[in-house]
Amino acid sequence: MINHPPLTDAIVVALARLIDDSQLADKWEPTHYDLDVLVAQVKLSAGDQPGRGGRPIGKAKRVRGALNWALANNHQGGEALIPALISIVQGCGGFRPQSRNYCGMEAIANLASAIASHGWELSLDGNLAPTVLEAMKGQRLTDALVSYADTRAAAAFIYPYDSSADEIASGRALQKTVAGQDCLHVATAG
Repeated sequence: MINHPPLTDAIVVALARLIDDSQLADKWEPTHYDLDVLVAQVKLSAGDQPGRGGRPIGKAKRVRGALNWALANNHQGGEALIPALISIVQGCGGFRPQSRNYCGMEAIANLASAIASHGWELSLDGNLAPTVLEAMKGQRLTDALVSYADTRAAAAFIYPYDSSADEIASGRALQKTVAGQDCLHVATAG
């Protein structure tokens, strides 16, 4: 079962911007130490490299670098970093407008949009949850089902030994169904 949003280029960029405090005089949390701990926990340290000549880089570049490395080398670790980083930002007050660590409405909206296109919802207060299909209709439902099928097919390709045969088959069957039938019938079948 996939229990977090997939690692995509759009999510990488949006997540990095969520913690980008490079233009601010007063830096906010999470700290570089917090990033060190998270990156080590999900085994992405090899992708968390300093700048040229060993110079330090900002938090956004660190996150972008580690997640871009994960796209090619440790997809599972990169996907695990998504909810972990959102959670630590939430814990630091990054989703509360009254907090000195507030990330800003634009950064939150960009991440919510990138995640939504893959069947996940990010609320304004930083709660991450899968989208409930029963609440969707029309094109939104179609888009969610196609995204789900694409994600399942990608998961079967990336993790061929971590997914059960039933999960792989159900993802492929759903993808074929979405491509060939009215999605409302898929949602109500059962």
